[in-house]
Amino acid sequence: LLDYGMGFAEFIAEFEPAAPLPYLPDVARIERAWTKAYHAREASPLDPGVFAEIPGDRIADLRFAIHPSLRIVQSQFPALTIWRMNVADGVPSAVDLESGGEDVLVVRPAADVEVRSIPPRGATFLSALTSGKTLGEAAKSAMSDAGNFDLSGNIAALIGAGVFVGYSIAADAAQTEESVVRTWAKRDSI
Repeated sequence: LLDYGMGFAEFIAEFEPAAPLPYLPDVARIERAWTKAYHAREASPLDPGVFAEIPGDRIADLRFAIHPSLRIVQSQFPALTIWRMNVADGVPSAVDLESGGEDVLVVRPAADVEVRSIPPRGATFLSALTSGKTLGEAAKSAMSDAGNFDLSGNIAALIGAGVFVGYSIAADAAQTEESVVRTWAKRDSI
């Protein structure tokens, strides 16, 4: 049953009667991401205080372990705005489909799934981190897309959302990778 609806967004995208609603597949992707995050295994987010213990000259070499519930949805439409209007106590209102896209972060660091907007270029940055790139490499990737990338704001938002559950520090060129992975958060799994 957990896989029920897995291809629904793709079905909507190809369903001719839904063509006048081009945002609808992305709204379905957000809903699917919520379901996947809800059923993902448990993990405890890093305590933000651990970052103060990392030597300043090694920050760019960080590789993060990402919360297993994390999902990213990118849309060229205001899909998050539309999704929010249609869940719980959402209030329907007019939406300007030409207002630009919204990138969405879905994560469940505690009991409830959180659905948040990602700052500009944040999806590129976060995708790079989830693929195993170092913090420095992910920042370069996001900055190459646009000059208006706010590295501190994005990191603060990700820490606040509970996205990081551990980290390692990439080793110097002479070594392959530091073998110690530090996780100052207790991990639970179901």
